[in-house]
Amino acid sequence: MPLTQMTGWVRRNGFAVLVAFVILFGIVWTQTVSGFPDPDSFYHAKMAIILRDDGIIHKWPAFAYTSFPEHFVDHHLLYHYLLIPFVTFFDPLVGIRIVAGLGAASVFGLLFWILKRLRVPHSHWFVLAAAASVFFFRLSLPKAIAPALFLFLLGIWLVLSGRHIWLLVLSAAYVWLYDGWPIMMAVAICFAAADLVAARLTKGKADYRTSGKTIGAVGAGLAVGYVLNPYFLDRIHFDVLQIGKMALWNAPSLIRVGGEWNSVGFMNLLANIPWVVVFFLGTLACWFVSIVKFRPVPDKESLKTLVFFSLLAAGSMAFSFKSQRFFEYSVPLSIILSGLLWKQAWPWVEGVFLKGFSNKQMLTAALGTCMIVVFGSQLREQHANGNDYALQDFRPAAEWIQAHVPPNEIVFHLPWDFSLILWYLDDTHRYVVGLDPRFLQDFDERRARAYGELMIGEGDPGLIPALFDAHVLVYNAPSAIPFTKQLEAAGWEEVPLPEGDVHLFIQKGYESRPRNSDTQ
Repeated sequence: MPLTQMTGWVRRNGFAVLVAFVILFGIVWTQTVSGFPDPDSFYHAKMAIILRDDGIIHKWPAFAYTSFPEHFVDHHLLYHYLLIPFVTFFDPLVGIRIVAGLGAASVFGLLFWILKRLRVPHSHWFVLAAAASVFFFRLSLPKAIAPALFLFLLGIWLVLSGRHIWLLVLSAAYVWLYDGWPIMMAVAICFAAADLVAARLTKGKADYRTSGKTIGAVGAGLAVGYVLNPYFLDRIHFDVLQIGKMALWNAPSLIRVGGEWNSVGFMNLLANIPWVVVFFLGTLACWFVSIVKFRPVPDKESLKTLVFFSLLAAGSMAFSFKSQRFFEYSVPLSIILSGLLWKQAWPWVEGVFLKGFSNKQMLTAALGTCMIVVFGSQLREQHANGNDYALQDFRPAAEWIQAHVPPNEIVFHLPWDFSLILWYLDDTHRYVVGLDPRFLQDFDERRARAYGELMIGEGDPGLIPALFDAHVLVYNAPSAIPFTKQLEAAGWEEVPLPEGDVHLFIQKGYESRPRNSDTQ
């Protein structure tokens, strides 16, 4: 490319290149911390190693008071297959970070591509609006979120483009990848509903044939993926709990769950996705004014696409108020909807609203600066919280347990979430519960109630040996002094470890011994 052409291309696309650089820098920077913001990352890394070395497992004895020892379901099986090359050729915790970075970059790239295919003016600013939110944090977690969202957005495009064979294949793969597979059927139903609404508003004919093919392709793909899944029968009960009670109903838990399950109010919404809200309200206002001014006659297909994304964005946002984890769906869908509103309003915005601005580049630069500042502040906060779960913090406790506690004994832990890190370091012992405390509640409500009381300081630690058959306890908290006094009064004594937030206790009178003493 000649220098003059290159200069012209940079001048025309300079802001888009800047947005891409900012987002890519953020993705790389968030993966440079030594710890992880979510302990599930340790589970995924080790499960990929188990899948590589031992194949598909149906029993997982790591967590004694769940159904996993007898009926385990790997609902991220395809994701763990994807991880295998990366946990093999790199350190497992490095490999999972690489996949997380590639996944996040792929999702932002696909979102930009969809906006460009929909002919949304200034698509890059809409992508940056999505990035400058909690969506970026969710997407950059070393978990199955980014690959699942990539397939989800790709599936939406396949629905719009009518590629039903590929839609069937993608739907089947989605069942193996992510436990949120029913959302693909919701997409197909919204597409059919949008066609009916658009036909009614434009006095045209509904395309029942295409709608039927879309629903049929998704339904057939989900059925194939479900029936051919190696966990087929066990997955029925698992999905009732995981999808029905946890995700859709968000059933109350006797034990405090992770923050991603918390509901949000409108002010929390503004704090979590500020630019998404601003872009939606701004484009909606521009669209409304343009409709009043120009009174355009919409064609059925453009109206159908607008109604389709309106249904998807409204539904996902309703679930986001119920649980924060749905931001990973509501943000990109709301951004695409905002882009479609902006596209329809653009003739009025360009011809009337912006006509009085002599320096549009300066206006664009000011908007971009504000968005990048918000994005940077969120990156800084995310980077600071990235060491919440660092492997080195738990290693001394795990090494002491390996050296002094006979294999297969149960290790009690408070709170519940870091048990996955202990299991990553030491899989020769068992723990109480992992992944989600509601698996304990589903298995044994009496023990779940007692565990929940211990977590909030209202339970009796003296009951732990009898109720949980555990004589060793690991406690993780910035200050364990109040709980230490409770434990000492209940017959526990602390094992000296390097100074930190992780504390190890054994029951008084419990005879810890070196591992090799069992054979003497």
